[in-house]
Amino acid sequence: MKRALLCAAALLTALAAADARAHTRSQSFSSWRLHDGDLAGVYTVSANEATRLGAADDPSLPLEALLARELEETVRASAGEQPCARIAGPTPLAASPGQLRTELRFRCGVDRPLVLEIGAFFALAPSHVHIARLAVDGAPPVELLYTERAQERSVLAASGTPPPGASLLGYVRLGIEHIALGPDHLAFLLALLLFATRVRDVVVVVTGFTLGHSLTLALGALGLARPEPMLVEALIGFTIALVAAENVSAASGDQARISGAAALALAALALVALWAQRGPPPILLLGLAFFVGCYGRLAPTADAARRLRPGLTVLFGLVHGFGFAGVLLEIGLPRDRLLSALLGFNLGVELGQLAFVAAFALAAAAIRRLTPVRVGRLGRDAASAALCGLGVYWFIQRGYALLSP
Repeated sequence: MKRALLCAAALLTALAAADARAHTRSQSFSSWRLHDGDLAGVYTVSANEATRLGAADDPSLPLEALLARELEETVRASAGEQPCARIAGPTPLAASPGQLRTELRFRCGVDRPLVLEIGAFFALAPSHVHIARLAVDGAPPVELLYTERAQERSVLAASGTPPPGASLLGYVRLGIEHIALGPDHLAFLLALLLFATRVRDVVVVVTGFTLGHSLTLALGALGLARPEPMLVEALIGFTIALVAAENVSAASGDQARISGAAALALAALALVALWAQRGPPPILLLGLAFFVGCYGRLAPTADAARRLRPGLTVLFGLVHGFGFAGVLLEIGLPRDRLLSALLGFNLGVELGQLAFVAAFALAAAAIRRLTPVRVGRLGRDAASAALCGLGVYWFIQRGYALLSP
């Protein structure tokens, strides 16, 4: 009965994720340059995010056409009280796999205060966040944050000066909003916390996750390591699925058997990828299969899994760090404020993470007081099963739907 319930929880969660189109954090980016009264920008968004436009309109139209129409209706510039003339675009540009890029150009004139309005996606996703990077001749680039409540930002003041650049606190806020709007990172953290039965366990996993993602966040943001973004997103789904599955299998003593079955499934996917030339690289899938099979034998019991969990957390934190770095790579780090940008963003991520841990601890304490121990264990296993289903869906959807040619 218990196994049937857990399987049902995993299946229903995967189906719900599929029905929701597997959107995770809702965000987009743009890069603008103001020169002699001409404002030119390139708007970038993931293809997965752009599918919202098809769901709301005509799904038969290409995503590039849907995005162009959305930007034409929601991106405007004004000089003083007069709208700027659009002189080009929205024009689709070449983009990396899984991304869409569109160019827009406005003629606004000189010696007048300018305002840039960006309202794309907010009607479809009120939690959407847009980050614009603005370069004005003679001034260092600045970053502007757009939200559902702040869709207009000053580009040039009446005095002819651009807005101030993002401060340390601005990057802290960006880090907090990134993790708060990124359910995949929170899902991974929740899977870790569900297995932590003591305060010491919580401290260890949070510290391990921090060490792992801080390292790759710096490497990725500095351009020293730049893995394929959508491949990183797929691997984030894998980390959630494996940790959540271990929560259930290690406690029940089925770790070796379940990990063996997962390794076989990954090896089968590698053969399919090799034959069909679709999805993640076969060598990666075979590597994951080998890792899962070996790990299941190293941690066959709950005690063994608990001893290995800190190392696993650091290892998987490395993957999530590249996901965090994607935000700073998209907007482009300001070279003159490199240290403050990295420190501020990472600090914001940690603050958001600690807030989530505190909320989980309060909720867990309340549940323990109000429910019998047996019911609490069943709820933990059901939650882990649901997270496993979600992670598997994200891994398949991101790895195949977005990396397929």
